[in-house]
Amino acid sequence: SACSHAGIVNVMHAARKDFGNIPFHSLIGGYHLSGANEKIIDQTVEDFAQFDIDLILPGHCTGWRATNALEQKFGDKVVPIAVGMQIDM
Repeated sequence: SACSHAGIVNVMHAARKDFGNIPFHSLIGGYHLSGANEKIIDQTVEDFAQFDIDLILPGHCTGWRATNALEQKFGDKVVPIAVGMQIDM
């Protein structure tokens, strides 16, 4: 998703609109939930559940608070990413 300035949930809704009801295997990128956007962390985490994502890989601008909230809700499905990391799919 790169950096989700439009809102990661909005990005996922747009993907569903454009590509139909295909499953989301993974969601990789920055979810833009740090700083001023921390106020929408709880709602965003709840909204993720409707998409039944297999693997949630938050990056750079997701922020530690949002990453922690995602880990609390989705457990082992959440794998924070970093530069140089390799992911086998």
